[in-house]
Amino acid sequence: MCKNGGCDGTRRLRSAETYDPTTGTWQEIPTMFSPRSNFGIAVVDDLLFAVGGYNGFTTTFNVECFDANANEWRDVQDMGTDRSALSCCVVPGLRNARDYAVPRGNPQGKQPAEPGQPELFLPK
Repeated sequence: MCKNGGCDGTRRLRSAETYDPTTGTWQEIPTMFSPRSNFGIAVVDDLLFAVGGYNGFTTTFNVECFDANANEWRDVQDMGTDRSALSCCVVPGLRNARDYAVPRGNPQGKQPAEPGQPELFLPK
């Protein structure tokens, strides 16, 4: 279990911690690159993704992921639009995922996702 980012009542946070149920303790991990609250979070291929959110000034489109094996955060391709108070989900084995979401970036001249439209991220 992890707790990441949030707000201390004054500013958005970059902090991150993991919970060890065997010892009942929280341990700090490296801080995220971007302070954020109201962001989406999901685990894909053992990587913890922090998606979008609010940085204290504006809604963001930034995405980063934490690799526990390397104990580091990595930048990931940003979303096509700013998003805050969003949800992320992982749907393994959904063969027709492209029918439900807009491709990320701008492949073959397609427009990026409009606000309110889901976006699709397919890790390589």
